[in-house]
Amino acid sequence: IDRIRSIFDSKLWHKIKIEIWREEYKPLERYPVPAGDYLSWKNSVKNYPQEQLDDIRENGSVYLITIKAQKKFSNKRN
Repeated sequence: IDRIRSIFDSKLWHKIKIEIWREEYKPLERYPVPAGDYLSWKNSVKNYPQEQLDDIRENGSVYLITIKAQKKFSNKRN
């Protein structure tokens, strides 16, 4: 989440709101990582060791992140 938040430069964006839905899923059932998504990780996820990815696949649950932000506008005219 911190890496995502860091993408929004405070010179360009304000009122940044990041919400996490269903990270703590209990008492609902765990929603496992879809098999197709896990298979694509080999080509796209480079920041985590394979053992950690395997643990996420076996024990983790998918959750949703929503982001709302307003872009700042400059009053300067060219």
